[in-house]
Amino acid sequence: MNLLCDESMDPRAHDPVPKLPLVDRLMSGESSASSEDEDGEGVGVGAHACPPCKGKGEGAWHACVQPGCTAGFKWKSMLAQHLADVHGVGVVWFACEHPGCGAKFKRSDRLKQHMRNRHDVDVRWHYCDQPACQFRCKSGSGVTRHKAHVHDIGTRWYACPHPDCMYVTKQRAHLPVHRRRHHPTSVPVPVG
Repeated sequence: MNLLCDESMDPRAHDPVPKLPLVDRLMSGESSASSEDEDGEGVGVGAHACPPCKGKGEGAWHACVQPGCTAGFKWKSMLAQHLADVHGVGVVWFACEHPGCGAKFKRSDRLKQHMRNRHDVDVRWHYCDQPACQFRCKSGSGVTRHKAHVHDIGTRWYACPHPDCMYVTKQRAHLPVHRRRHHPTSVPVPVG
């Protein structure tokens, strides 16, 4: 079982170290030296140790080799993205070409998101279907929220459980605030 992700090195090309149980090698940090595990397979030499690696594809684990970084990823592409985002290694900049905007991003999807949110490029607008309502937004959930708060469609009401209190609200987070302000000495009742 290969415990290292440096697939370019041949595990048999290095001098073996004394055989220790796998857990002892991992705990002592000897996993970066060549040896054999309990299955008799070689453990190669690499820049880092990681959980059991099945090589390419499903189950593979790729750890960041930057000093002091303990991040690990299932896919090499995610490791490359991490190296660019966090450590600035292999960065390709994607610049906004909108006039007067100097924004630049390390990922193309962030540039596309910026273009939609700041410059309204390639936006799919979602409209409120209520008569005479001109509301539009960039997400379907925003329209649902708008319809609940403005048109009372699909609204869930939260009522104060205190006796003789008629307070109701559309937002669950407002109920504890109301209770602290208006019923500070009452026994707490769970918000449902």
